Amino acid sequence: MISNYIKLAFRQMLHSKIYSAINIAGLAIGLTACFSILIYVLYQLSYDKHNEKLDNIYLVLNERKLQNWTEPNVPFVLGPALKDELPEVELYARWARSRINLTYKNTNISGRSISSDYSIFDILTLPIINGEIRTAEKGREGAVVSESLSKLYFNGNPIGETITTTIGEKQYDFKIIAVMKDIPKTSSISADLILPLYVKEEQCRNQYPRFAGIDFDPASWQFYDVNTFIMFNSNANKSEMENKLALFSKKHLLPTKENFYHLFPFKDIYFHSSYLVNDIFRHGDIKNVYIYSAAAVLILLMGIINYIMLGIGKSALRLKEIGVRKVIGALKQDLLKQFLIESFLITFLALPIALLFVQILLPHLTGLLGEKISTGYFHNFEYFCLFALITLLVGILTGSYIAIYLAKLSPVKILENEIALGKRKVYFRRIMLVTQLVISTGLIFIILTINKQKDYLEKGNTGYEKENLWVFSYLNPLKKDFESFKNEIMSNPNITDVSGANALPGTINKGVASFTNFENPEITIPVDISLVTNNFIETMQMQVIKGTSFKYLEQGSVDNTCILNETAVQKLSIKDPVGKILSHKMIGQFRIAGVIKDFHNESFRVAINPLVLILKDTRIVEAAVRIKPENLAETISFIREKSKQFNGGKPMEYQDYSTRISELYTKEEDFSTTMNYATFIAFFIACLGILGMSIFIARQRVKEIGIRKVLGASVGNIFVNITSEFILLTLLSSVISFPVSLVLMNSWLNNFVYKTSIDLTIFIYSALIGSGVVFFTVSFHAVKAAIANPLHSIKCE
Repeated sequence: MISNYIKLAFRQMLHSKIYSAINIAGLAIGLTACFSILIYVLYQLSYDKHNEKLDNIYLVLNERKLQNWTEPNVPFVLGPALKDELPEVELYARWARSRINLTYKNTNISGRSISSDYSIFDILTLPIINGEIRTAEKGREGAVVSESLSKLYFNGNPIGETITTTIGEKQYDFKIIAVMKDIPKTSSISADLILPLYVKEEQCRNQYPRFAGIDFDPASWQFYDVNTFIMFNSNANKSEMENKLALFSKKHLLPTKENFYHLFPFKDIYFHSSYLVNDIFRHGDIKNVYIYSAAAVLILLMGIINYIMLGIGKSALRLKEIGVRKVIGALKQDLLKQFLIESFLITFLALPIALLFVQILLPHLTGLLGEKISTGYFHNFEYFCLFALITLLVGILTGSYIAIYLAKLSPVKILENEIALGKRKVYFRRIMLVTQLVISTGLIFIILTINKQKDYLEKGNTGYEKENLWVFSYLNPLKKDFESFKNEIMSNPNITDVSGANALPGTINKGVASFTNFENPEITIPVDISLVTNNFIETMQMQVIKGTSFKYLEQGSVDNTCILNETAVQKLSIKDPVGKILSHKMIGQFRIAGVIKDFHNESFRVAINPLVLILKDTRIVEAAVRIKPENLAETISFIREKSKQFNGGKPMEYQDYSTRISELYTKEEDFSTTMNYATFIAFFIACLGILGMSIFIARQRVKEIGIRKVLGASVGNIFVNITSEFILLTLLSSVISFPVSLVLMNSWLNNFVYKTSIDLTIFIYSALIGSGVVFFTVSFHAVKAAIANPLHSIKCE
């Protein structure tokens, strides 16, 4: 019996080739989008899940209330102190990024190096595949490399080999004691090489005297340079631990600083820690997971609506078939089986097409979503079972409504022509069509708004000139005076200016210090600190509005000077700021030399903060180089070659400043591109349904059209009569979708302090684009029906 149903389903599909092709195409595209986004969502949700003890791993955060920020950087001494004073702490491990140049037999090793306690292997799941970690406890020289690094530099057998680095003027050797399995890509942390923690201590001991003029002490609570992971024993109560940590903070930190330590579950670090500053973790956006999941459901829903909508129209041509089948003994369940099998056949024919599209497009589609996933990721039995289950559910949804309705019709009324399904269901068909168009026109409104904001971000005034400006980054801060590097490259006539800073505009790293308000000393204001060289303002082409820049100060008055931005002057309530003294207990006193016009030190998402520029050329991490556009490639090669002597023998990495700024908005760029694709797919599916409905309506009204023409209706009248319904439904859909789209876009724009506005033109363009696409979709068959010979139309049965 089932085989008979399958044969009938194939015959029906072949008999209505156009309808079948439209349904298969719509469902295949919907399933492709759904499967790709589902893979992306599952991939995102799998972050850090490889850690076997994930639920009991916590990161200690440092909250600075006066500066209004929270960071994972804490003192070296914090971990041991927690272990000693809180019996619930079972394990701790300190973890810090080490930007050092490592060599093996005079070959530079390229990889992300980390300094850590060896207990990190007991907290995080970092499987050892060769060697033994415990041997490291006997000495401080042990290093652990990843499997990939082992194969790349050591032919897969690095145990016992020695790698070398230089910190300050001293050389350090590390013996490789173990090889660990590569950290999964779905991890919020990454490391190719793990070195002993004392490497970070030695870096700090070498850098702090040069940077801040103070000696580094790892036993001090003053130096925030490591991340600390902790695990609790089974007796720990997490809420009580927070209270104990608050008391711990009061004991070890100065109460006037209002610093506090908090526990943060490591399982939440990927999705819920984007507010952290100065962190080294990968971050995802849970909002994107929700948005893309909703987009997948909506696109698949449009494919389902297409099937149901066309099925309703097509069923009007099958009423007599249904009546005859019921008269000769077919039961309701028999008809239900028949229509469900037809639906399953269409959907499961769409499945292999969708899987083929996923195989081809997955890396590109998921790359647009923000995480490029290889096709091998979903090549397992569980994924195929999940996809088959989704397809089965789609088949049930698409076939159930039509099957249930048709199965309960009276055969007598059908054969006596008392039922005209196409007319009775016209309102339901219109509702389905409007639903599709609401989604489609709403997406058009969304992408127009997103693209307008993206243009605003790209073309907005940053407060400095980023054209012809390039950034060169050091592996380590310069060992020699910055002026030496500057003089070396300024010999090239194509280089017009060079400056440096510890954090150029657009970087995520920054320093903050609290200063007292000049009018009310009881009020403290957090102020961003940037250390710059003397011609920073000229190189960046910023505007001085009061006083002078560092470059034009007299030789004897250069030391201990600073320049403020407008916001700092306002927030600190400084009247006539030039010449006033800005003082801080930790960093000293500085005479205000001038005031510059506000510029965007960060992205347009955040407000411009108070900022003080301090002249100091010993902590330069990045150089800003203004280059003439002529012979650009040769000039950059010249700079990189000259930079080797200042960068540990390696050429500096470089970047166009416009690119750096655009990278601040990578998420918006990816979001825009993704929504463009989603809108195209949604409208394409909607147009398939509209095309099918236009064909059905033209066939259903063939006699009516013939009679109208005989009675004198022109081709234009017929054309307008057929297309007007679709255009009116599109305009209605636009009106319905606009309020929802407006609320969603206002919510999205609230992520930006500086943003564009949503004006009437976006509403108009959305409606015009939607109506235009629909008009051209139905035009072909409308024209074909309008110019058909009325005699053939009237005689047609």
